[in-house]
Amino acid sequence: MEVKKGAVTSYPHSEFIKGEQVATLRRVIARVSHRPRLTLAVLISIDTLCLSMAGFASVWLRLMLNGQFHPSFYWRLWPLTGVFVLTYAMAGLYPGVGISPVEELRRLTLTTTLMYLLLGSSIFLFREVELYSRGAFLIAWLLSLLLVIVGRYGLRALCARQPWWGYPVVVMGAGKTGEMVVRTLQRHPSLGLKPVALLDDDVKKQGEISGVPVVGRLSMAPMMAKDLKIPYAIVAMPGVAYPRLLPLIERYGRLFPHLML
Repeated sequence: MEVKKGAVTSYPHSEFIKGEQVATLRRVIARVSHRPRLTLAVLISIDTLCLSMAGFASVWLRLMLNGQFHPSFYWRLWPLTGVFVLTYAMAGLYPGVGISPVEELRRLTLTTTLMYLLLGSSIFLFREVELYSRGAFLIAWLLSLLLVIVGRYGLRALCARQPWWGYPVVVMGAGKTGEMVVRTLQRHPSLGLKPVALLDDDVKKQGEISGVPVVGRLSMAPMMAKDLKIPYAIVAMPGVAYPRLLPLIERYGRLFPHLML
């Protein structure tokens, strides 16, 4: 809130302090390189490429197996790759960080299978079954599952250690558990979460943990979420009593789009 006095505009002292804190935190967090939009764009691109390759290869293989159809009927279906990508997004497969490989495999399998079932049903309802080969669709389904999974894991193997890869995450708690979380994420960059700061109410823990700064108290979490737009937070405070921890989880769960325990 600004207060105007004649031709001079002044700001309350609290807002000035907050602005200074945000600027300082932004400089501190900038030490850890990350470009989440690029990470997301590359992941979507590899999924689109793998789905397109699966469609092309399935048509080619079916033709090699004496298929009696014209490929042009299939090329007009290529915009459906965008529908697949949208469905993956709805299944929580983007940005694809912070989920276990088993859970990612389960979501990819279910979503891809559902999409092919819906596509096959649509073709049947519109009475275009004679135009499309069931064998080609079966091959496309199997190749889509295989190529998308391999493409994602291959992408992480190539890019996980690149400075731009990953999404920033704040770790709440700078004790032994918080230190373990930071080191685990640093050892496994393929998870896609880059710890940029820790928060803890214990002033004795101010400093750095594995190169990640402890920037202040837990009360700074809203600033991290709203002003610095950090989408991920991890609660690493097993020693905090449940009656005190639950309100913290409820409060910060409304601030961060993704809060993990």
